[in-house]
Amino acid sequence: MRVQKFRGDSVDKLLRRIKQKLGTDVQLMGSRSVRQPGLLGWFRPRQVEITVAIPERHGSDRRMTAGAEDKPQDKDDAKDKGGAGSGEAVGSSGSPDNSDAACHPEGEVESILMSRGVPRKWAHLLGRRVRGGSNGHLIRDVWPRNAAIHPPEGEDPRIVALVGPTGAGKTTTCAKLAAEASLGKQKRVGLVTLDTFRIGAVEQLRSYARILRVPLEVVFDPGELSGAFKRLSDCHLVFVDTAGRSHRDDDRIQDLKQFLGPQNVHETHLVLSVDTEKKQAAAIFGAYRDVGYNRLLLTKIDESESPGKALALAQQSGVPLSYIATGQDVPGDIGTAPEVLDNFLLRGVI
Repeated sequence: MRVQKFRGDSVDKLLRRIKQKLGTDVQLMGSRSVRQPGLLGWFRPRQVEITVAIPERHGSDRRMTAGAEDKPQDKDDAKDKGGAGSGEAVGSSGSPDNSDAACHPEGEVESILMSRGVPRKWAHLLGRRVRGGSNGHLIRDVWPRNAAIHPPEGEDPRIVALVGPTGAGKTTTCAKLAAEASLGKQKRVGLVTLDTFRIGAVEQLRSYARILRVPLEVVFDPGELSGAFKRLSDCHLVFVDTAGRSHRDDDRIQDLKQFLGPQNVHETHLVLSVDTEKKQAAAIFGAYRDVGYNRLLLTKIDESESPGKALALAQQSGVPLSYIATGQDVPGDIGTAPEVLDNFLLRGVI
């Protein structure tokens, strides 16, 4: 199933036009109000943007031709939306494509990268590769470990938990990963939430589960977890959302440990904002070590003035960096770490 976004004046008109072009089995995933592109967009009526899931059998030859209401976004709007035009499939990296390769004097690339927060060691490595010629995937080609989530080879589901401090974006990220697996890879997906403390947290994930048409289990006690997993045993992947825990709250961290022992989950991704400072990150890594995290997942790179901090955090954590979230949209706005870093760090360099 392919996910696309379209813009127009009303949901009903857009959806009717899309179904006429692509078939009635197109599924509406969500909608939101957006301003029109460019500076003048502030003075024009707002539009709606809808996200739809299109069965793959339509193929690329049946991509919707732009009409009066669903015309592609203009140049200014491409900047607003990371280069994704209306009526075109939206990529997961949430960032514009890099410009054509150019010659750079020695030291120039390194200066640009370090100004974006890239550690010196990485800046020199990437600088040498830029001057030696590039295929546009510098970071992906030298990335030490592939930490993307893969479905299990056996019959039992692969269980993936997200943990981290309050406000890191765990619930939204959980929904993004579930959408990618369910819609993008056609895998059977289940959701579990342990976040019964935060007001509205269960309903937020329940809404995503309803849109994605995947089962959701709400767990209040560690003793209930095995039963929830058993009910989701026919899934390929099960994503577990947890309540935010301050790294200073030892009791809460220990409570979380009771839920997420190694006998319960296969992967535990520690979710942090890219802009987490080094000292605070060290304290969080230390506090969550007892929980047994074995992946790092970063969020909010689109809000950061120094996206290269992602590399420093990855080095500091000592575990593989899996994914980086690039915005708030579900589905979309998430990508594997090398993919996102190539886009965000090397823009205008290659």
